[in-house]
Formats: sequence, structure tokens, C-alpha cells
Amino acid sequence: MKSKLPTLSARPPLISSPARRALLRASASWCVLGVSGCGGGNSAGATASSVQSIASSAPSPQVAAVPIAPLPLATPPLSPGNTVPNWYAAIAPGTWGVLPNSVLNGSAAQLYGALSGWNTTNSNVLSPWSGGFLNTNGIYTSGAYDGSSVFIPGTFFCLWGGGHVDYGGNEMYCYGPLESSSPQWHCPRAATNPPPFDVEYDGSGNPVSRHTYCSLVYLPTTNRMMAVGTPYRWTDAGGGPDCATFQFNMQNPATTQPWAQLAHPTMPCMVTAYDAKLGGVWGLSMITYSVFFYDVTTNSWMEGNDNFNVGYYYMGADVDVNRGIFATFGGLYGGGHGLWFYTTNNGVSNQYWVPNTTGTGPNMSETGACGSIAYDSFNDCFVVWPGGSNGGTLYTLKAPAANPYQGGSPWTWTKISPSAGATPDLENPQGTFGRFRSVTSPIISGYILLNSVTSSIYFYRP
Repeated sequence: MKSKLPTLSARPPLISSPARRALLRASASWCVLGVSGCGGGNSAGATASSVQSIASSAPSPQVAAVPIAPLPLATPPLSPGNTVPNWYAAIAPGTWGVLPNSVLNGSAAQLYGALSGWNTTNSNVLSPWSGGFLNTNGIYTSGAYDGSSVFIPGTFFCLWGGGHVDYGGNEMYCYGPLESSSPQWHCPRAATNPPPFDVEYDGSGNPVSRHTYCSLVYLPTTNRMMAVGTPYRWTDAGGGPDCATFQFNMQNPATTQPWAQLAHPTMPCMVTAYDAKLGGVWGLSMITYSVFFYDVTTNSWMEGNDNFNVGYYYMGADVDVNRGIFATFGGLYGGGHGLWFYTTNNGVSNQYWVPNTTGTGPNMSETGACGSIAYDSFNDCFVVWPGGSNGGTLYTLKAPAANPYQGGSPWTWTKISPSAGATPDLENPQGTFGRFRSVTSPIISGYILLNSVTSSIYFYRP
């Protein structure tokens, strides 16, 4: 497989103002923080105000305190009257299990949705630097594939991508519902045939296949997937700040167009996460390392300063909504891991920082591993899968009792090494991104992971 980008020995130069302007679309709704009257009218200003107002409720730094002792992970109590799926009941607490019918390659959904160029080595929706996401509301099925278009509620693990010069398919795959004893792969919309080539969208509004990295975000309030830019490479649509969305509430998505465009930031974002408290999306630019925030209600973006001067391409991200912290973890150019926090209490005007930590954490100097991070809202901690050949090893990162912010008390790492159960296979060398996620529903709770289209989906039950 052709390598996407050379190893960076230093931060790349910022794009010149003319080049930045060339990347903008006339239809975009965007705002650069601190620019008076930007975005037209006062919608962008309202966005900035709302972010500042809501985010300011994050706790202020306090006097340092001794961190609390780490506790074992707990499983949320099940809702009465709901039936626990058989696959979940079969996984012993504190171990990994394998989800049934979860190998994508060769499944009925893949055979229906993929182009003829699909192969298990590199021409698929996962290997070329592609991520994933959780749909927590449900999907409309494809009448062409399922026989009828019906809405299936529940939690689905979804893939979309392709990318580079490897594969032109832009099909959508969703596995679930996870609340069922017999989840399966669905393909709400098959690949466009012929696929869009050297364009961001074809004449019917179908987006080009692309790298997705950690740019896939699920918007639960509107039941949409958002892909924030990076339409590399198929071949060659460039890497502009596009923002394609897939509408899961669209009945019969096989014949009715579920794809639409939202406002996009001034630069493509490769690391993104949804913020349930602020009702928007945090993103990091792949080119300028700027921090961005998207407001779902106003469909507008704010842009901050060039804050993240780090090589973060292979990272995952999530948000601790209790403390207002946007966290990223993953592989770096040249090897090793990185962990960075970004406090959300001052919109896009903050700076990133590296938290103080104690306890047993992942090997930050390990090469050949990327991993990812998720926020477990029930246990109130970040959870890291370090990637590489670490198998089922997990690490939790819990906040101190007081002063968890920059320069404050240390966060506590705890290593989890299951001694029984299944063992996840090797990480895909192009990264994990959003294919490691935290799942919390009334009847299932844990962490989901997929490393290959030829392997099963793994699930860790706390």
C-alpha cells in the first residue's frame, strides 16, 4: 500500500492566506473566533456565546488534593424488563468476548454493498486509515438488500471510508443492533457504481471514498454521521475541508439520497469527538493544528489558534463531559504514543496540555502501535486500548478528586490485563481511531473493538 504522508521531522509550514481561502466553499457557514461580524448576521456570534456560556460551567481549578485510590470498573445495572442479549450474557465480567456474525468480509452485507475491486488485503473500508463510530439511535435498512426498508432502533457499530488509491467504494456498513441476541451487518446504501473519481461529490451528491482517520462523528440529536474533511485520495480529490453527512433517518436510503453537506471548517479535521454537553463537535486540523468547534444547532464553526503542535495523525479522541476535557490518544509520527488534553471551558481559546499522571499507564515510547481512547460515562474515566500487539490489555485513566486541570493533581492510570476470555487480534497498522468505542445502553455496557474486515468484533465487559 502506498504510504500517505512522509514522516514529519518538524511542524509543516502554515498554509498561506490565499491557499486557505482557496479551500473554502461559498456555501460554508464558519467563524474565526475574535473576527467581528463573521459568518453573516449573528449566528456565529451566538455560537461563540453559547459555547462560552455552557462551557464555563466546567469546574474551576481547585487546591491540589491527594488523588483517590483507583476502584475496579463497575457494570451499570440493567434496566428492568429488558432482555440481555445472549452474546453479552456469555461474556464473563472482566473479559473480552467475540460478537456473533461480526466478520464483515464475505458477509451478505459486504457482498451486496462492495464494488468488485474489494479485497481483503488493502481494498476495503478499514485498512486505508479509516475509522468508525457508534450510532446510538438506529438505522433505516435498505429495501434493495433487506427486502423492505424498516427502521431498526438500537445501537449500531458503523464503518465508512475507503480512501487513498486502494478502493473507491463509498458504501455504509452498520453492525447491530447490539441489544439483539443476533446482531448482523447491514448495508443501508451500497457503493456508488461507478464510484466518484477525482471529485468531492458526483453529480448526484454522493461523496468520494476517502481516508477517514478519526474524522467520523455521530450526531445523536439528528441521527447523522458527520465526516469532517480529509477526502484523500480516490484519486485525486485532494484534502479539502469538506463535511459530508449520512442521514440515518432517511427511509429507504438505497434509492433516496441520504447524503447531504453541512457547513465545514476552514481546514479539514482528522481528530474529532462529539461533546454531548455543548451539543457540538471538537476537531483538530490536519494542516494547521488549529482547534475547531461545530455547533449542531446553528450549523456553524468556530476556529481557534494554532494550538496542537504535535504529530497526532493516528489518534482517537473523546470528551469527558463532566469536567469539560477533550482528550486525544494515539500513535505519533516516528513511533510512540501521545496523550493530550484540551479544556473546553473557554471555547476555542484554550491551549492543549499534557496531564500529570500516576500509576501504571501504557508504554508511551512503544513503536508500531496507535491505539485509541474512549470516555466511559458510567465509570467516569477514560479508557485506552494501546493497540499494537497488546491484545486485550486496557488502561483506565481516572481524574483526581480535585484540580484535574493543567498543573493540577495527577490522574491515575490503572492497567487491566484479563486472564481469561477472548484476546483481540493485532491492531491494523494504519490505526484504530473510532473503531474502539465505549458502549453504554440500558442492557449492555463495555468497550467495542474492530481491527480488520477479516476478523470478528471484540467486546470487553467490565
